[in-house]
Amino acid sequence: MDDRERSLDRRAAWALFLCLAALYLATAVGLPDNPDAEVEFQTARSLVREQSLALGDTPEARAIEALGFDVVRGVDGGVYAWFGVGQALVAAPFYVLGVAAATLYPSIETAHTADRAYGVARSEYFEHLFVGLRNPLLGAWTCALVFLASRRLGAARAAAALAATLLGVTTYLWPQARSTLSDVQAACALILAFERWLAWRERERVLDAVLCGAALALLVLTRVALAPAAAVFVVAIVFERSRRARLVSRGTFAFAVPLVLGAALFVAVNVARFARPFETGYGPVLASGRFFSYPWYLGLAGLVFSPGKGLLWLASGVLVACFGLRHLERSVVWLVVALVLAIFAPIVCTQAWHGAYTFGPRYVLPAVPLLWLAVAPVVERAWHAPRATPRIALACVFAFGAAATWGGVAVDTMTHLDLAAQCARAAWPEIGGADERERDDARFVALQWDLRFAAPLAHWRILGDKLRDGDERYPARELFGLDSDLVVEPVHARERGFRHFAWVDLGRRLHGTVWPVWTALVVLFVAGLGLARSVFRRAAGR
Repeated sequence: MDDRERSLDRRAAWALFLCLAALYLATAVGLPDNPDAEVEFQTARSLVREQSLALGDTPEARAIEALGFDVVRGVDGGVYAWFGVGQALVAAPFYVLGVAAATLYPSIETAHTADRAYGVARSEYFEHLFVGLRNPLLGAWTCALVFLASRRLGAARAAAALAATLLGVTTYLWPQARSTLSDVQAACALILAFERWLAWRERERVLDAVLCGAALALLVLTRVALAPAAAVFVVAIVFERSRRARLVSRGTFAFAVPLVLGAALFVAVNVARFARPFETGYGPVLASGRFFSYPWYLGLAGLVFSPGKGLLWLASGVLVACFGLRHLERSVVWLVVALVLAIFAPIVCTQAWHGAYTFGPRYVLPAVPLLWLAVAPVVERAWHAPRATPRIALACVFAFGAAATWGGVAVDTMTHLDLAAQCARAAWPEIGGADERERDDARFVALQWDLRFAAPLAHWRILGDKLRDGDERYPARELFGLDSDLVVEPVHARERGFRHFAWVDLGRRLHGTVWPVWTALVVLFVAGLGLARSVFRRAAGR
């Protein structure tokens, strides 16, 4: 591939990013939509404000400490999140932008702090908002990286662009990118490492090697559960470079430097917090012996087939990818398969295989962009097939994926799961468990296997009711098909109406002016379309 083609690909990647970023930002949650996300935000806040990872003195941080939710007390007496420090590092610049915005619009901050959420006083509206906009941007960039990687693997530009777009709008990457948890950042880091590895392999540039190593370091710093995947990647690179007699080179050294620095940061942070190099904060949970006690075959079946969390329904294009793997070079296929297995392996045997209160199996989200690299060859062959049958089949698969995805965007997953959890007690009143909390956990798992409660079918039913009646009182008989007269409604204010969209919340709750936001997003989308048009016109005029 010559320099002109690479330049066109970079422009096409930017076009794709701009269009999807506009779409993702338009539907963003903005503010944390679950307690995990608030804990991660408070860590980023402390890093910027106090140069510490211990939670600071805010209303939200005090509530988190009182509940002991996802936090552990460190050796210095501070309260620390057990989540990866990589989240805070990437969030820090967004937090700074939020601080700047807060100084420009103090009235919005005043209205926000006068409000409460989940029974707790609120603080720092713009800081929360801007940190929450990180995932929409990372999700859009993940799709752009899939496009670039597909091109490096030999896919035609149009097929690669279509495949990457389908990743963005027909999988649960979109609902996940609306939210603020770490899995989107982890997915972006892994596909960045893969794409830079392909570039490094082509041209032996030191910069590509550095970026590949840095992305793998960020992957582990973001989610320690993905350390096996990072280890598989490192072993594969060492093996390949040994086979090509390039193990001892500037590129290999450049690849190793950010990995070593990332490992040093990982150890230093753990020692500073917990006085042990490999203690990330999960120790008390793991010490119980129950966390990894789930039957692996049930976890695997749930991740792939369960109606509420199965990849086959919430990322149906992975079926296409399975057929497309045979069109990729063998070394790439082996690496993709090994990475997917390494991602799944720690998750299938955990009690939380389902990813708790999120849309889709979030813990295995990083595997989806990797598998999606095999979609472009199938799209390309179907496009040029003499018969329409392959194109019709692909259209059906991706239409199914779009229906699943768009339901997860139109109705907030917390609204669905709130209503489902209330009805679950009527559906399974006598389910086993030592106490009510264990019984609720068992009911939550049962929800994932029951088609009546499954996302996104329930999302579409909730949306229909919102648009038809608007009273937000749902008979369990109509909503989930239960033989009960129970009527449920959302518990929290953000779960009502469409306030799960950041800009709706800004306008209705805080009386902010939102037309400049919509104008900027339209401009962003149009700019992306214009850039894409110029790329394909230049490519056609070769």
